[in-house]
Amino acid sequence: VTYHVPNESHHILFEIKMGFERWEYFNEEVEPAYTEDPDEAELIFHERTLDEETAGYHQPGNATSPARIVVDTGKFGFIFRDSVCEYGRYASDGESSRLAIDVLAHEIGHHFWIMHTSDRTNLMYGGSDPQPPAVDDFNTTILRIPPVLSPQNTWACVA
Repeated sequence: VTYHVPNESHHILFEIKMGFERWEYFNEEVEPAYTEDPDEAELIFHERTLDEETAGYHQPGNATSPARIVVDTGKFGFIFRDSVCEYGRYASDGESSRLAIDVLAHEIGHHFWIMHTSDRTNLMYGGSDPQPPAVDDFNTTILRIPPVLSPQNTWACVA
């Protein structure tokens, strides 16, 4: 995966590299490579403010434009609600970087075509949005999914 991070988002470059490193550690075929040239990238990362329920998202690319991952670093310690529950994901001092890595690794998983699961302890947990072919047994996927970095970074129902 060749990726690019524009200058205005360089403050999250460490977390992006760590998100890729986690996938690479569990999957030797994953070989991320940073490029300064956005025209050479198959994936571009951006940091910007998103709606209150979104920490990040993956937008697939096509033949003429690269895929994009957008994250909102202001959400690394937040609550979001769905129709069933309120989910809290909190970061204490020193944990926000680990939480950012989890969110980025989750979005990188979507770049590898891995869908959401309903397992709240799984990196690919999707809240109220598990989508087919999402399964709770990820032994059927091509890539091994890395674990979340710490139990504090799993989603927890707080309502």
